[in-house]
Amino acid sequence: MAAMLANPTTRKLMKYRSQYKFQGGVYEDYFDGDAYKELKNQELFADEHDIALAMFVDGFTSTKSSQSSKLNIVHFVNLNFPPEVRYQENFTFQVVVIPGPNNPKSLLHTFLRPIIDELKKLSTSGMVVSVEGDELCRAKVHLVMATGDLPASTDLAHHMTFAAKYGFRICQIKTTKNQSQFVNPAVKNNIGIRSASIFCELPSFNGPAYFGLEEMHLFGQGLGKTLFDLITISLKKSYNSSLKLIESDPELFPFYIEKQNLIEIGMLIENLKTTVPVSFNSKWVNPVKNSGGNRTVDYFNFSLYQLPTCFVPFFVNKRSKKSVLNLVKACQLCLKWSIMSEELKTIKKYFEEWVLFLKQEVERENIGSGVLKPTQHYLLHVEYMIQQNGPLRASSARSMERAIGKYKKLVKSKSSVGENAGNVLIRLANRSYISNLPWSISEAVNLLAARPYDENAYENHPKNPCQLWEPFFKYSMSSLPFGIDASKMCKALKNFHIRYIPTGLASFLPPIVINAAARAWGYNKVFLSRLYADHKNEHRRGNAFVMFYATHKNQRNTLVNNCFKNGKDNGKGETK
Repeated sequence: MAAMLANPTTRKLMKYRSQYKFQGGVYEDYFDGDAYKELKNQELFADEHDIALAMFVDGFTSTKSSQSSKLNIVHFVNLNFPPEVRYQENFTFQVVVIPGPNNPKSLLHTFLRPIIDELKKLSTSGMVVSVEGDELCRAKVHLVMATGDLPASTDLAHHMTFAAKYGFRICQIKTTKNQSQFVNPAVKNNIGIRSASIFCELPSFNGPAYFGLEEMHLFGQGLGKTLFDLITISLKKSYNSSLKLIESDPELFPFYIEKQNLIEIGMLIENLKTTVPVSFNSKWVNPVKNSGGNRTVDYFNFSLYQLPTCFVPFFVNKRSKKSVLNLVKACQLCLKWSIMSEELKTIKKYFEEWVLFLKQEVERENIGSGVLKPTQHYLLHVEYMIQQNGPLRASSARSMERAIGKYKKLVKSKSSVGENAGNVLIRLANRSYISNLPWSISEAVNLLAARPYDENAYENHPKNPCQLWEPFFKYSMSSLPFGIDASKMCKALKNFHIRYIPTGLASFLPPIVINAAARAWGYNKVFLSRLYADHKNEHRRGNAFVMFYATHKNQRNTLVNNCFKNGKDNGKGETK
């Protein structure tokens, strides 16, 4: 963070927070939320250089099968940057990767203790940024949010999970379990909090909203996956946990679609792949046939676009159509970057109607009570979270998931996973530090890029677009390079002169001085000479290349850059 403030470019970008202008009745960033406004009233962000940080925690495995490779990442986002650059790799950073194989759970606070202690010092005493002994600015750093997916947020808040009498960290709603079902009396009697969270020690802590509500896991892997399982229940897949929710006649199931209709819908979606805009990042295959291994973005595209247009019209029970369509509408509003106050009321109304619909179906015994998962209840708190922390997209963990993807590729060890992850962390931290220095290392150490050209670097042909390129040389007829015979040179020039000059020219005077160029460009080709090869001390084959930027994407959905050799070496250091 000190390097970011020392760099004039990033320091200017980080003034976004202090220069942010509030607009009444609209939520466009974290700074529109009531939580930040309350911190401002407490004078926690008195200086224009004070920094607002958001912390994200999540677990992952570096290999698909080994639980010994389980890791937990602590990821930070600097909210002072504008949203368009805030989540880029150079402006986010990771401070620790906690090795497995066991999930830290209650020990998570032990690993986080050094981080919290440093944040306490930065939020109270602050830091002084100096460049070459001269003080540049002073700043304090405040952690305004610590969040992750639902299990991670529960651990950060020191909550006792959904099995407690008060199973939610945002409200004190009681569980519907009977008293006899509580095995542990401690779980039965308390309000669901093990002990005070270490984040309470920070001056920026402001209650339940501090632990956020992460949109990617809530609407993607949470609600999106649940809806997909409910819709495809007629396929009777063994891995579909929603099969046990059928209470009686399957046709009374509120989300039932005939199996044959599901198959036809899946084929239709796959056939429409060629008409889908490239803005959709999903793999866009048959969702019914290829349901395994779906990513979060796949569940987003299913619940927001495929579900209302292709699946809902085939519901056997018409009473479910309106509730699902309203639910999709509310989810679409929640994922916007700019949310109006009127839209916030619509979100609250539709989510309440959705949860009420599920309760009514459970009471009618058309579906099992297991459908009322914690995800469904957290939908009722979305309005409160947006009011406190701004739009959910502003506090999204998508940048953390991209960082996890990078660690999965770089951590290769199977025996010393933690040590390997630590080395990768240091390597990426060094790269991030260098990229935020007040000078550009790519410009200071420019070993590979070509030198910039000026008007003295080339000569234009007087009659056509051809050019001669540097380096330039001058030779007299008595000192020609490479031992060239002067008489043979004059004869070759005379023959060229006769062919080039119109007939009728009587004489040819040999030149006294010859101006030579190492390279020439013409007819969209680069011609290299032996002079150039000797000058560069380079005799490799074909040393002229052209970079093409493809306008399409490969099967991994990334842009393709290809280098192609321009010319063919003739074995003498010359390219034709």
